[in-house]
Amino acid sequence: IKTTVNELLHEIGKNMPHKLNIEQSDSTPGDQYGIYADISYAISIMDWRPITTLSEGIQRFVNYRLKQDL
Repeated sequence: IKTTVNELLHEIGKNMPHKLNIEQSDSTPGDQYGIYADISYAISIMDWRPITTLSEGIQRFVNYRLKQDL
């Protein structure tokens, strides 16, 4: 699923126990826009389908890292 950096940062922020201070800046030379992974080949040769949504994966990752920092 195509996801922007802003959407990704928003999803991470929703799962953090404290508010994130995110600073944005202008793009830099060489930045890529509108690209994302095409997993259709992996699906076709491995009969594989992703079972974790981005939202769930970020929530799991944040929870894991918070436990590591205790």
